[in-house]
Amino acid sequence: KNSTNTTLYQILCSKIGDRLGPSYSLDLHWLQAVEKKAQQQQEKLEQELNGYKTNLIKESIRVGHTDLGDFFYERGDLHQAFRSYLRTRDYCTTSKHIIAMCLNVIKVTIEMANFAHVANYIAKAEQTPDVQDTLIIAKLKCCSALA
Repeated sequence: KNSTNTTLYQILCSKIGDRLGPSYSLDLHWLQAVEKKAQQQQEKLEQELNGYKTNLIKESIRVGHTDLGDFFYERGDLHQAFRSYLRTRDYCTTSKHIIAMCLNVIKVTIEMANFAHVANYIAKAEQTPDVQDTLIIAKLKCCSALA
């Protein structure tokens, strides 16, 4: 119950059943509370993003899409997270932004088992100028081994 991924929670509870005792059964009250809070958070993030788009501030729009992607990723909605992370591409103004976008897309597409996108975004990140951070290079090498 430390996550907001209620779909995974429901799947796990149905698979566990009552084998581990009543403390591991489906908690509908918690589920509804988390769903309501997540809906409010999503609306807030979308309103903020719309405000950023109105003001045409590229950096804020990029951050807004990234925040929405993080939200959807945490909720387990990988397709929406993927879309949100991809939308940041148009608003990346530095090499650091491009690499962050690529790493986010790679993270989601690995979980989606869409390894063609993983390979494409690894290549895109490696071709980005100023990729000198050894940690980023190591992450990309590990991801390419998974692809």
